[in-house]
Amino acid sequence: MQVKDRVIAPHARLPRIKGARGLRVASVVAGLPVAMFSLATLVIMALRQYSYAQMGDVLAAGLIVRAVLLPLLAAIGNRYGPRRVLIPQVLIFCAATIALMQDAEFRKPISMLYLAGAIAGATPSPAGSRSCRAWSSRAA
Repeated sequence: MQVKDRVIAPHARLPRIKGARGLRVASVVAGLPVAMFSLATLVIMALRQYSYAQMGDVLAAGLIVRAVLLPLLAAIGNRYGPRRVLIPQVLIFCAATIALMQDAEFRKPISMLYLAGAIAGATPSPAGSRSCRAWSSRAA
């Protein structure tokens, strides 16, 4: 068996797995907020005349807090199940994102943007790990 066949063969059978289409759609939809968060933050802050350094600092605050908290959130999700963790996590993410956008809109002190950015950056839905778990149970 060639290397190409070993790499492509497992992926070629994925569309034939029952429920694969729904999982693909759900993965894309769940990943959109994570993908668009940084861009949306940059756009709203640029429209309100913040500097690029401030925009980068706000986004970096979220990424740093996310890197620290993500293993903890994953462990809690594994222990108590995704439903009990994801719902509060998504609610916190939505509230913090709204706060971040409102803070930028009304030109609040930059420290308020750091706080809201850190909370919002730390709490987006972990679509990748949840998707991986769903795929592994389907493919088994």
